[in-house]
Amino acid sequence: MSVPSTSGQLSKRVGIPVETFVWKRIDSLELCADIFYPPTVAKSGSKALPKRPIALLLHGGAHFLLTRKEVPMKHIKTLLKRGYLPVSVDYSLCPEQPLIDGAIPDVIDALRWVRSSLPGLQRARLDVQMDCNKVMAVGWSSGGHLAMILGYTAAENGVQPPEVVVGFYSMCDFEADFWKRPINFMGIKEPPYSEDDLLKGVGDKPTAGYSPTRVAGVARNPVDPAKSPRALFPIHCFCKAQMVPVLIHGLPTRAKARALRAAGVTTNWMDMPQPPAEAIQRISPYAQILAGRYRTPTFLAHGDNDQELPIEQSRDTIAALRACGVEAGFAAAHGAGHSFDFRPDEDPLGTAWGTVQEAYDWAGPFVGL
Repeated sequence: MSVPSTSGQLSKRVGIPVETFVWKRIDSLELCADIFYPPTVAKSGSKALPKRPIALLLHGGAHFLLTRKEVPMKHIKTLLKRGYLPVSVDYSLCPEQPLIDGAIPDVIDALRWVRSSLPGLQRARLDVQMDCNKVMAVGWSSGGHLAMILGYTAAENGVQPPEVVVGFYSMCDFEADFWKRPINFMGIKEPPYSEDDLLKGVGDKPTAGYSPTRVAGVARNPVDPAKSPRALFPIHCFCKAQMVPVLIHGLPTRAKARALRAAGVTTNWMDMPQPPAEAIQRISPYAQILAGRYRTPTFLAHGDNDQELPIEQSRDTIAALRACGVEAGFAAAHGAGHSFDFRPDEDPLGTAWGTVQEAYDWAGPFVGL
């Protein structure tokens, strides 16, 4: 791993100033961080402004898709108004690397970078003060899973865990029966495909993201296999109950799969067996809570009509946290589905944003807001 950059590039996204830094390099792979600033620059000589705690943002995408740029801008604006400094980071995706070799060490390193390196960067907006000793980790779906991962892996890697975690419709319990049965993902009809079709989307190097087609700055059709072979991964993993095996073992490229087969390896990459319980528990926040290894205050919000990831993933996790004496909060968005906070069709009642505000209200005191 080479040295990250100490100076960034300033631009704007939906009118919000954003400065981008390379926070980690692994060979030719650059992992970037977007730091979002208030639109108005504080005047020179004005009274000292309070230091902003960091909101470390981890995008969703089922661990296979999207980038740091897919963090909802409505959240960015809300966090800025509430006094945070939002920082959205890239991390390595599956299946080029298993979680334990890619995304998990990446988010630990991202937290380390926020706490130790971010304060010394040559930032464009020195009028914005920050407090990197106060961090709220926020994640969406698979990003919520990674935010919770920090709750029990950071300390064992020499990093202070986040002061608080907020997760929206998060993956929490990988031992649940939900992951062992086929599921219709996002209502998408499973297309006919072969092992060769599946492995076509696996890159020969680690990747930090799949960038979907954008319309007016909003990601469109991120899971359309006709537009990208990579989009087949989440469809395959949900429809064939392969999410847990793929997250734990990854998938080979077509060339590597042929070489392994020639060497006598008979693995069926289309239908891998479920991994041992110990391996599953290692990536499962729920299991770590039951084992007493997770002590980070956590708030989870989830739609009660989520057809992609059942609300029980969050509800049962919060019950376990409370049973273990860990401060925890929960809000159910009535009538809402997955991604209710930025997909209007998943919030038919138009009321789900209140759960987002409730989450941030609950988390604020843990970082002094």
